[in-house]
Amino acid sequence: MVVNADFTLLNCFADGRSAVAREIKLPTHLFDDQRTTCIGSLDDWIVCVYPRTWNARQSVLLSDQYCYLLAPSKQKIVHLPDPPAFQTTQRLHGLIQVENGNGAISYTQPLSAFNISLSKAILTTEPDMGNCKVAAMSDRRGRHHLALCTVGMSCWCLFTADFITVGTDLEFYEGSLYLLVNDSADLYILNFGPDFCLFLVVTHAERCLIEQLPSISDNGVHSCSLVKLNQKLLLVVRQFPDLSEQMTGVDVYMLDNKSKPWKWVTANSLNGQCILISSSYNKSYPAHLYDEIEEETIYFLDSMNPGYLPREDENFTYQVLVYNVKDKMIGIRHIGSKPAGPSCKFPMWFCPTE
Repeated sequence: MVVNADFTLLNCFADGRSAVAREIKLPTHLFDDQRTTCIGSLDDWIVCVYPRTWNARQSVLLSDQYCYLLAPSKQKIVHLPDPPAFQTTQRLHGLIQVENGNGAISYTQPLSAFNISLSKAILTTEPDMGNCKVAAMSDRRGRHHLALCTVGMSCWCLFTADFITVGTDLEFYEGSLYLLVNDSADLYILNFGPDFCLFLVVTHAERCLIEQLPSISDNGVHSCSLVKLNQKLLLVVRQFPDLSEQMTGVDVYMLDNKSKPWKWVTANSLNGQCILISSSYNKSYPAHLYDEIEEETIYFLDSMNPGYLPREDENFTYQVLVYNVKDKMIGIRHIGSKPAGPSCKFPMWFCPTE
């Protein structure tokens, strides 16, 4: 399914123009559906920020005021720290040297209001299962940060480094947080201390020693995404002649973290699964659980797709680029006929268990 800009759920794998959308009922005392945005998902839960504050003259997103986890089917809400929240007692701050890399990563919990806007957010587990860790990309006046928290913390902890830039992707894997730099496909790891469930402790930062991928070093434009598949970490690289052109190819690699140095090994199969990639959410999914999902296929639903950006048209239809890993063919699927909404984070893949 996908979450539309008007907070309806759409069965995108049925006939995209006729599939019936189901409305998500938002708690009216907390949300205004015209200004609420989804920035991530895990199983039955959606990560929401509200409201989005814009500078209309400069067309710049200034900040978010609230952040919640919402389970639409259960009508449950779990509060996360408000993005502008700050530490009122002892400040947590410091530097961590980056192993195998230049410089350090700095971290801080602000002592005064620190307005940020959050983008893609990921969770380690559902919040009602306990020890839920949340990582999100964020920016403040053009400077990009990694924001981390747990359910129950009073404010976000912000990390800043040269490799945390626009387009950086992130994924929790084997107890660590992996960060992927889009321009170079450099991979970084953050390791957490045992007390991370109570307060933020990052003990180690490292730049992984991995051979340069040929598809990254070639000319042209590329877009990189991380996704977990069968307990493995995959890198999906899309190729474009330039920003205005259609996607021309896709390469899929699997991380071999047992070799020295680590390697990205070409993956010629998804083992009967499919992969869903959108601006705020990447997910592998068993194709046999849904008749209309094709196995060995990657579905792309983000701003790299031609004709993706929203426009004021009630009949606007989003394009999904479809790539078959086996035959390397690229196709197009159209979804929705819903109003597009002001945020380029919509629509977003959503894979609830209920």
